Amino acid sequence: MPKNLDDVGDSRERREKIIRLFGGELPESILRYSLADKATDLLVEEQGRNYTDTGWGKDKQLVTSEDVRDYDMFMLSGAGARWGALSRFPQNVGRILLRLYTDAGMTVVDPFAGHNSRMELCWRERRNYIGCDLSKKFMKANFELRDRLLKEQDDMMFRLNNATIDLHECDSQHMPVKNNAGDFTITSPPYWCLEDYGDEMQQLGKNDYPTFLHKLTNVCKENFRCLKSGSFAVWCVNDFRFDGRFYNYHGDMIRCLRDAGFKQHDIAITDLGTSMRASFASQVLSQKILPKRHEYALIFVKP
Repeated sequence: MPKNLDDVGDSRERREKIIRLFGGELPESILRYSLADKATDLLVEEQGRNYTDTGWGKDKQLVTSEDVRDYDMFMLSGAGARWGALSRFPQNVGRILLRLYTDAGMTVVDPFAGHNSRMELCWRERRNYIGCDLSKKFMKANFELRDRLLKEQDDMMFRLNNATIDLHECDSQHMPVKNNAGDFTITSPPYWCLEDYGDEMQQLGKNDYPTFLHKLTNVCKENFRCLKSGSFAVWCVNDFRFDGRFYNYHGDMIRCLRDAGFKQHDIAITDLGTSMRASFASQVLSQKILPKRHEYALIFVKP
């Protein structure tokens, strides 16, 4: 049957409501990362407190130009692994995915909690959050931030947010989470041995790459067990190079998720913006390696 004016009006109103849900723009397969949208990072705060005009702390009496450069890079990029910072999860992209695949009150299971990569994001979107991570350093910061967030519920402005945060310092191959407890997963797995996640011997990156993938499949199986049937799982990954070799990590990750029982539903690309590598045109030409400005959001569903 052809639509009448009332049908057209209802359709337009529904569309406008959906667009408002996503901040004014309907999400598409390329999601643009907003650098201005940052999560609270207690590790950055701690590093900032350790820096003074007269030195880095007890072990350094003088500030060199190299120290200042490292500190500035740490504060600006949030990616200076030397001082404890690691790659950060794009908050605005996570918010879009949360609103697309979940409703308020649902429960998110995150096998790799990191240092507040998604905890605060989920809680502020009024989703319950279950986060697991092996890193003592990361989880110490997460527990501290969790207490800060939950104190906000005592404020009149936040009393409507009754979302919960459940944290577990554990090997994510064995998560202390009940079967079918979660409605959604959004996570970012470790990048093998490229970043320093901690000294724990169970860290997946302390293995060779095939063993790393085998253990990562075990985490995917745990993730599968913890989700309800019909739930979506979004794993955000990027490819990388190590010792001159290109690793098709997103392709390997797809196989891990399939082996765990998930079915691929979709794929999206996050546009991370201009790559630092793009500043070195001569290297691009000589090495024949394209500057990388994207990562993948692998979207799977539990049948």
